[in-house]
Amino acid sequence: MRSEPLFKSAPYAVRQDAELYALLALVDAIRIGQPREHNLAIKLLGKHLGNVQ
Repeated sequence: MRSEPLFKSAPYAVRQDAELYALLALVDAIRIGQPREHNLAIKLLGKHLGNVQ
C-alpha cells in the first residue's frame, strides 16, 4: 500500500535523522497498518514518548 507523506519535506527530513524515520514509520503503521501493526505501533510510540500504559 502506498501513502502520501504527512508533509512534503518528510522524505528529505528522514534521510537526515534516523530517529525521525523510526517515529514516522510508527505513525504510518498507525495510519495504514493492519490491526496487529497498528496496536504495536501505538504501544511503541507511547513508550518512546514516555506514555507507557
